[in-house]
Parts: sequence; structure tokens; C-alpha cells
Amino acid sequence: KKEKMPKLLGVENVHYGFFPYGKEKDPIDNYVKEKEITLPKGTKSVWARVAISGHGGDSLNAAAEFLKKNYYYKVNGEEIAKQAIWKDDCGCNKIHPQGGTWIYNRAGWCPGTKVNEYYYNLTPYIKDNKLKVDIDFDYYNGYASGDAGYQVAHDLFFIGEKGYNIKDN
Repeated sequence: KKEKMPKLLGVENVHYGFFPYGKEKDPIDNYVKEKEITLPKGTKSVWARVAISGHGGDSLNAAAEFLKKNYYYKVNGEEIAKQAIWKDDCGCNKIHPQGGTWIYNRAGWCPGTKVNEYYYNLTPYIKDNKLKVDIDFDYYNGYASGDAGYQVAHDLFFIGEKGYNIKDN
């Protein structure tokens, strides 16, 4: 039996890297900025995938690794999602025993586990074959010392018409 599947037209990495968090003179917004994306020809739908994890700590609040904060996903200037950058089940990790601080909850990850991923359907926001996408973060200015930041992976998936066949086994 053959079934027509949507065609993946492309993937674009929008933001990727480790960016400082909590530095008043060098905020994360200097790195994770709004970007205008022109969609590939034939795009019928667009999905975003976002994975963010906090690492390192300042001397004030242990940000970013051990301080619960939020990010805000925006499309064309409109906030479409608010998400906590947090995992609250690190003490239930099946990979144990581990030394160190593995039992403590963290910003988006736990030792030995996958970083949280979130998906957003951006199709309703397409205008003139373009989208503007951005991620904003809760304001934080407590960076006294240390190397706090967020690892950010933000990708867009461009999907076209159903057009190729796969074999259903």
C-alpha cells in the first residue's frame, strides 16, 4: 500500500549556540534576535522546534542552571507561547547512582536525560511567504560572577504538498 506523505522542503537553523544570561552589559538578546525568514517555494506549513537548557551559575542565584526562568516564543512580533526552562523530575532519573548533584532540578535538563523539546505550528502566521521569529527570555540581572548561559537550538521545518510515496510495511 502506498501513501502520500508531506514533503520536507528544508530545515533552517535559526538560533544555535551557548549565549550568556544575566549580564546587564551583554544580554542574551544581543545573540538571540528576531530573524525574518523567507520560506522555500512551495511551503504549505512551517513548524518550529525549540530546545533550551541552562548551564553554569552565577554567585547570586545559581543562574542559569539552577534558576527557573521562562522563554517567550514570538512570531511576527506576537507572543504565541510561554515556556518554563525547567525540569522538575531530576531526582527520578533512571540512570543512577550518580555522583554529584544529579538529584537537583535544572533548567531544561537533568544529568543523563534529554533536553526538553517544544514544537510550534507557525503556519497560521505566514505572511507574504515570510515569517519573523524570535525568542525572548525573562529579564535577569544578577550576574555577579561565574559563566551562566543558555544553550539554544531553534530550528524551522518547511513542509510542502503531499507529493511522494512511501511503502507502508
